[in-house]
Amino acid sequence: MKDVRIAFTSGHNESILPDTSKNFLKLISFFTKITENIEVLEEDSDFSEYSLIIAGSPEKAYSENYTEKLRAYIKNGGKFLFLTKYGKYDLNTNINELFPEIRVNKDVVCCNDNHFMDFPHKPFVKIKSDEFNFNEEIIYDAGCTINLACEPDYVVYLNKDNYYTIPNPRLIGTRFKGIKQSFNDREKAILVYKKFDKGAVVYFGSRWSFSDERFNQNENSTLLRKIIELLMDIEYYNLDVETRMNKVQRHRLLHGFPMPDASVEVDNFYIKNINELDIDFNKKIALGIIPHPMCNPKIKACGYCPFPHENYNQERMEKSVLSVIKELNSITDNFKFNQREISSIYFGGGTATLTDNVLFEKLCDSILENLKITKETEITLEGTPYDFVNNKVLLKTLKTYFKHADLRISIGIQTFDDEILQKAGRDINNAKGLVEEAIKIARESGFRVSGDFMFNLPDRSSFDYIKKDLEKAIELGLEHICWYNLVLNESINTSWSKDKEILNTLPDSKISLENWKQLYDLLIKNNYEPVTVTDFRLKNCPESRYQYEEDLRTPEKIDWIGIGSYAISVLIDKSFKKAVKMINPTELDKYLDKIRLNQIGWHTRFDLKEDDLKLYWITRQIKGTKISISDYQKLFKRDIRQDFKNELTALESKKLINIKDDYIYLTVEGFYYADTVAGHFAWMRVNELATRRYLGKVVKKTLFGHSRYRNECDVWYNDSAIHYMG
Repeated sequence: MKDVRIAFTSGHNESILPDTSKNFLKLISFFTKITENIEVLEEDSDFSEYSLIIAGSPEKAYSENYTEKLRAYIKNGGKFLFLTKYGKYDLNTNINELFPEIRVNKDVVCCNDNHFMDFPHKPFVKIKSDEFNFNEEIIYDAGCTINLACEPDYVVYLNKDNYYTIPNPRLIGTRFKGIKQSFNDREKAILVYKKFDKGAVVYFGSRWSFSDERFNQNENSTLLRKIIELLMDIEYYNLDVETRMNKVQRHRLLHGFPMPDASVEVDNFYIKNINELDIDFNKKIALGIIPHPMCNPKIKACGYCPFPHENYNQERMEKSVLSVIKELNSITDNFKFNQREISSIYFGGGTATLTDNVLFEKLCDSILENLKITKETEITLEGTPYDFVNNKVLLKTLKTYFKHADLRISIGIQTFDDEILQKAGRDINNAKGLVEEAIKIARESGFRVSGDFMFNLPDRSSFDYIKKDLEKAIELGLEHICWYNLVLNESINTSWSKDKEILNTLPDSKISLENWKQLYDLLIKNNYEPVTVTDFRLKNCPESRYQYEEDLRTPEKIDWIGIGSYAISVLIDKSFKKAVKMINPTELDKYLDKIRLNQIGWHTRFDLKEDDLKLYWITRQIKGTKISISDYQKLFKRDIRQDFKNELTALESKKLINIKDDYIYLTVEGFYYADTVAGHFAWMRVNELATRRYLGKVVKKTLFGHSRYRNECDVWYNDSAIHYMG
C-alpha cells in the first residue's frame, strides 16, 4: 500500500504552506499527525501521487496547466480542500474556473468583532457525527456562492439565527436581511462538499477558523476533523492500523478513552460545581481504592512494572491511608454517594496487602459508615502470595466487616519460573509453596480466587514456558486467570528496561503473537472462556465471575469512582451525552497535598462530549472483546457502522474484528492487538486533541523521522511519544 501523502498548493501567494511560521501552525500540525509526508505542490509535480491537495487561500491565478491538472486529479479520485480568506478581500484567483458549479466570492457570511453584522457575534458550532448543529459562540466567516443546480452532496448554511444542514440542499431557501452588503438573492454556504466522478472537493470559508488562536476552540478543531473525515480515503485508515500494529501492545486498556495526557488541571471551582452534571443516583458505583502506593520489591518495580509506586514506609503509608479515608468521607458528603448501592470494590496499589491492619480497619469502618454495601457487593483484595499468607489478618478483617458481601482475592503470581522470579526480585514474595498456601487460606475463609500471570518473558520465547505456567494454574484450580503480555521498552524506565541483555532476549512481535494464539487455544481447550482481552474464567463456574471488571465495561449502568493516588473516576450525565473523567495525582506527595487542601483528590479532568463519550464507551467494550451494535444504537441513537464506517472497514481488512449479527467481535489477533483497535477508533479525535494541546512549528526531524514541535515556552515535545489512546 502506498504511503499517505498530502500537498499544499504553492506559487500563488498562498498564506498556508507546510513551512508557515505563524497563524496556521496547528493546522499544519494536525496534518502531520495523519502523515509525515506533507509537501508543496509545484506545477511540475505528479498530482496523482497525493491523497489530498489543500489550497490555503491562494491570491494569484493558477496557470491553465495547473488548473487542468487539478481538475483531472479530482475527477480521477483525488481529494481537494480549498480554504478561503475573509470575504471582504478580493481573491485574485481563478479557482472558479476549476468547477463552474461552485463559485468562491468575497461576501461575508459570518464575521468576528471587526466586521459588521446585525445578528449575534461568534456563533458556536456543536458537531456530532455527520450532523452539524450550530449555536452560541464561535467564529466563522466568508464563504462561497453555490449554484444549487449542481446538487452538492453536503452543505452547511447560515441564516440569521443559526447554522444548519439539510440533506437535500435544493430545498433550502435561505435569505439574509439587514447586512450592509447586498447579497439577498444568493445562497450562502460556509462549507460545501461535492463529489466529482471518483474524487471530491470541500470549499470552506474561512481559513481563519483554523488559525492558531481559534483552533483552541474545541468546536473549530472538531470541525476541521469532520472536514478531513469527509475527504479521507480508506488508505488513511489502513495506514493508521498498520502503524499501530507495529507498536508495542499493552493489552490492558485500563483507562478507556482518553489517556491521561488529554486531561487538564482541576480547580476548586470545578470540584464545587461538578453537581451541574445531572447524575443518575439510581446507578450503582464501582469503587477503586488505592490505600497507598507502597511496594517492597528487591528490584525496582520488579524490573518491569510501569505503575506508580514507592518503597514501603510505615509513616507515609499511614498518611496515605488516612488521606484516602478523608477523601472517601468528603466525596460522600459532597456527592451523596451514600444513597447509591456499591456494586464492587477493588483494593489495589501499590501492593494493597502490605497495608497495616489497624489502618485497614479504619478504612473498612469508613466504607461501612459512608457506603451502601449489600450481599451482592463484590470486594476484591489484590496482593502477593507472601502477604496473603503472612498478613492473613487482612482477610479476617474483610470477613468481619463485610461478612455478607461477595469476597475475592487477586494474587499476583506472574509465573512459577524460579529463575524469572529471582531476576524480578520476587523470589521471596513467590517462594515455593506460597501460592498454594494463599489459595488454601483464601478458600477456607470463603474468598473466591483469581491469579495474574505474564507471558513472553525474557529468555522465554518458547511456548513451552507459558504452557508450564498454565498447566500449574489449572492444577491449582484457579477459577479466574488474567494473562498479560509483558510490555518492556526503554521508555518504562525500570531496571529491566535499562538492561540491554534482557531486552535482547525478549521475543519479537511475531513470536509474541504466535505465543498468544497458542495460549488462547489452550485456555479454550481447558474450559476457560474470555471475558476481557486479558481475563479468562471457567465456564459454568459461579466462583469465576469478576464484577468489578464487568462494571468498568458498562458505564451506562455503573459510575466509576476512584479513591487514592492515581485513582480514576468517571461520572456520566443521565442523558449519556456528556461526562467527566477525573484522575488523582500520580505522586503520593501531590496526592497528600491535594487532600489536605481540597479534601478531594481530583487533580486533572477531561470533559467528555458526545463524540468523546462514544469513544469512551467503545474502548470499554473493546476490552470486553465485543461491541453491541444495538446497545450503541440505544445509547447514541446512531448506527456505529455508519459513524465508524472507515475504521471498521480497515480493522476488518486486517482481520482484527468480525462483524456478525448484532456484534463487532475481536478476533484472536484482535485480542493481541486490542490497543491498535481502540487507538484506531479514536485516532482522528486524538489527532485533534493533540494538535490543540501541543502546538508549534515543525522545526526538524529526529533521527527516527518523527516530527518535533516547539511550543510558546520553548518546551520540546516529540509527538510520536504523545498518546491519548492506544
